[in-house]
Amino acid sequence: MSSTVKVLLVDDDEDDHFLVADLIADVKHGKYELEWARTYEEGLEKLLEAKHDVYLVDYRLGAKTGLDLLSFYRKTSYTAPFIILTGKGDYKIDLDAMSLGASDYLIKGTLSADILERALRYSIEKARATRLLFEQEAKYKILFQKSLDAIFITSRDQYFEDINDSFIDLFGAQENIREYHVKDIFFSKDDYEMYDDKLNKYGLVKDLEAKLRGPKGTTIQAVISAVSIMNAENEVEGYQGIIRDVTQLKNAENELSKVEKLAIVGKFVRTIAHEVRNPLTNITLSLDQLLSEKPGDEDVEMYVSIAKRGTDRIERLINEMLKSTKPTELTFEMGNLHEVVEAALAITQDRFNLRQVTLTKSIKPTPPMMLDAEKLQIAFVNIIINAIEAMDKQEKTFKVTMEEADGQWMVIFEDNGCGISKEMLDNLFDAFYTGKTKGMGLGLNTVKQVIKGHKGNIKVESEVGKGTAFIISLKP
Repeated sequence: MSSTVKVLLVDDDEDDHFLVADLIADVKHGKYELEWARTYEEGLEKLLEAKHDVYLVDYRLGAKTGLDLLSFYRKTSYTAPFIILTGKGDYKIDLDAMSLGASDYLIKGTLSADILERALRYSIEKARATRLLFEQEAKYKILFQKSLDAIFITSRDQYFEDINDSFIDLFGAQENIREYHVKDIFFSKDDYEMYDDKLNKYGLVKDLEAKLRGPKGTTIQAVISAVSIMNAENEVEGYQGIIRDVTQLKNAENELSKVEKLAIVGKFVRTIAHEVRNPLTNITLSLDQLLSEKPGDEDVEMYVSIAKRGTDRIERLINEMLKSTKPTELTFEMGNLHEVVEAALAITQDRFNLRQVTLTKSIKPTPPMMLDAEKLQIAFVNIIINAIEAMDKQEKTFKVTMEEADGQWMVIFEDNGCGISKEMLDNLFDAFYTGKTKGMGLGLNTVKQVIKGHKGNIKVESEVGKGTAFIISLKP
């Protein structure tokens, strides 16, 4: 040891002090500096100063014992080693000292300079190793708890044993976490079986994409990895896993895919429009020429009128298709969201009455915000009309709710209609996708463009046979 080791002796016997001082003076290796505390109280004061590298404490200290001092010391944050001294061997004292965290237990009658030097040196090295271990454990605990990804540890049979804060944020707080199995967080049985099969075969799962079950039944798109935890006998005693939430990334990829798809569709539509309009113009001119050559001919006028109505419809359809492929242009002004919702309901009131739909609403006044009231109103009307048309039950109900959450205003349109299948939900906002026998599938695509143009979000929850809810969130 290159530096001087400071030793505190707590002993109420002066002869013992001389004995220990002589032994330390005879130590051939290392430098030691001994300080003596004559009573329990004086020893306690010196302990709290935390200026020593190791403590030698006699078992008997008047009314108190060295174990009392050790018990108090272990309640502090100090880590210096603690050695108990006794006049004669006592197995129970030895066990009690070790259970309280003593580094060693020495009998005065058998002490020599070599034995004392070894005990001091081993105790200091053990304390240093223990301190390093605690520091590493604390560091890894911080990494575990502060990780942005969800981390979990399970038993061998895959019941949860420990989870970090990000896991709680992702899946919600779980009471009695040890009662939950890993399969409980998987939406799909097939996904879990794939995860379990790889873990059992290879002891490793790397970047498995799966749908996991979030709070209140929500779906989390995730990438999950896991590895076996082995014990000293090289047997699996549990598993550690990490879950990365890629829901937003997947949504962004889907949005990009839809934008690219819309761009391709737009190019195709413009090409078709160009190819159709040229002959359509010729047809219209020919009809006008025919009408001028056969003035007063009722049959000609009738057939020309029919043909012109057809060409006009084709022209309108072309214009609608071209319009759908262009970004929706918005004009923002200060307005009130609740007034836009009320206006949309007023416009559709006749349809509610005609279809005998019971309307209930809970609309709260909202603070002024920048919005395109006209476009937003059209979007709401589109959602309302679709909902009314989807209701075929005897008791038809439609509910509109407005509420504030996390600094955003939510507008929720709920109906008890026929619901929407999973397949249709995945494509609901795609251009030219429709479940109706009539229509081009442009309405909801435009609705989404308007909401996105307001930097808002639109989500649809539906169950076939029970109804649908459109949830729109906008930030003031």
